[in-house]
Parts: sequence; C-alpha cells; structure tokens
Amino acid sequence: MANPSNAITAQSTDIKGVIEKSVSVEFVASTKKLIRTTGSWITDGYLVGMDITTTDAANLSVGKATLVTALEMTVDGTVVNAVAGNETVTGKATIGEIKSFNGPGGQASDIDVTTLQSTAKEFRRGLQDEGEISFDVNLDPSDVGQIFCRTARAENVAPFGKRSFELVLPDATTTTLEFEAFVKGFSISGGVDAAVTASISLRITGPVVWS
Repeated sequence: MANPSNAITAQSTDIKGVIEKSVSVEFVASTKKLIRTTGSWITDGYLVGMDITTTDAANLSVGKATLVTALEMTVDGTVVNAVAGNETVTGKATIGEIKSFNGPGGQASDIDVTTLQSTAKEFRRGLQDEGEISFDVNLDPSDVGQIFCRTARAENVAPFGKRSFELVLPDATTTTLEFEAFVKGFSISGGVDAAVTASISLRITGPVVWS
C-alpha cells in the first residue's frame, strides 16, 4: 500500500563533511594523481577515503582519495590527462556509524520595540539562529567522516574554524540541507558490555539551505 502521508524514516540518512577549494590542478592519468604547485591538500583538509569530484569536464568524478600529500592527491577512479588549470576540487566524507541525530533547529530572536506609546509589548523578528545539530555514532577511529569531525574540532584550521556539511535525507528527491558549522564537541563514552560511542555536536553559523 502506498504511503499516503509521504512520511520518510531516518534510515539511510547521510551526514557529510565537505571540503571545496578552487586550485590550479594538473590531472595525470598514468599515476591517477591530482597535482598542485601551491598550497596543500593536507592543510585544506582533504583526507584519505574522501569521495573526490572536480569541475574539470573530463574528470568530474575521480573516485576516492587513496593517498594525500601536500601537493599530490592519488585517487582510485579514472583520471584523464589535463593540463594545469583552475578547478574546484570537492572532497566529501560521509560520517559512518550514525545511530541518531537531532537538528538543525533554532529560532529567530525577539527584538523589543515597545515604546511609551505602546499599549502592549511589541516585537520585531530578529535574525534567524539555525542552532545546532548533534549526532551519536558507534566510534570507528578509522572512519573518514569521524576523522573529519575530530580533526576539525581539534585543529581549527578552516577559515574561522568552520567547515561545510550536508545532511542528505532519504526521500524520493534526496532532499539535502547544506550549512556551515563549527565542530563544538567530539566526546566518547563506553561501559561494561556496551559499545564505545561518540557524541558529535556542530554549531551552525549562517543559513541552512534546503534543496
């Protein structure tokens, strides 16, 4: 029987950490490498295991990163030779072992504009605060998405410490929520006859964009 309400379940929801940089990059087919001459893939936040895509027409999707050094990124997909040119290189790390999530959520502030002529309290709507998103995971120290969060919290290397994230819902059109956030917390816990888990919290900065 069809679902009359179009309700979705949380099963198969993905939360992804995203790195996106515009760099001058050369593509080398024989070694499956993306080579840059300035900056650093490592400093920018790219990690082994990330899914890598680019804006180069011949190299839109090049697989997962298998080795990352300052100037070279090796991938496991097909790479087509292309001379160095300015391209946007995107790395996405799906956070594994998620058990539950909460957020985004928040509300606009209330601006009190009451005057002596008011007959009751008067307010204006302030800026929207998108709040936080938190999620619990089974701890996997080798999971690239968990490493992404752990690294972002500890190193604070991105501009102003913020990172980009996507929340991908499992509806028919795969609704995606995109936002920037600070990784506020990454705490682990465990006990007798229990899995070691981690609680991760993100403080959203700016808008949440639904698409």
